[in-house]
Amino acid sequence: MSVRNTRESFGVVSKLLHWLIAVPVLALVPVGWYMSGLSEESILYWRLLELHETLGIGVFTMVLTRLAWRRISPNPELPSTLLPWERRTAGLTHAALVCALAIIPVLGFLFVASDGEPVELYGIVEIPPIGHWGKGLRETLFELHGYAAYGCAMLVAVHVLAALKHQFLDRRSSLRRIAF
Repeated sequence: MSVRNTRESFGVVSKLLHWLIAVPVLALVPVGWYMSGLSEESILYWRLLELHETLGIGVFTMVLTRLAWRRISPNPELPSTLLPWERRTAGLTHAALVCALAIIPVLGFLFVASDGEPVELYGIVEIPPIGHWGKGLRETLFELHGYAAYGCAMLVAVHVLAALKHQFLDRRSSLRRIAF
């Protein structure tokens, strides 16, 4: 298996980055949703918040790494068997996913870091606050973070369903391109 992408398939670095982003993303939405229903007085809330923040920062870091890697090793070409509308949909979905995965952690960070307190990750890393922003702006950031996360979850569902369709209905072996 090649380290870099080829014209036909993803290399090991792209595959690794894909799954290092995908797995935590699949956890972030349910953890965030469950956590938002807990009281801030609950220890579980604070533990899940730390997990959510850590996963979010990790995803953001991996997305930036993935974008840098794409400049070094461009993605393989889409299969020639795709219909024109499938090519357009794939391009738009992937672009929207990348944007969402970059914007969501930024919105979450701005919300957390704008309450005047540092952001602590497991007592190991402390990120200084960016100020004390007004309640209205912080609520808007929180709502945007949530809406963007649900939108991203829908994009992930479209992405997964399309991959399964190509693999099992169209019998195109598309999962082989991204699987190890």
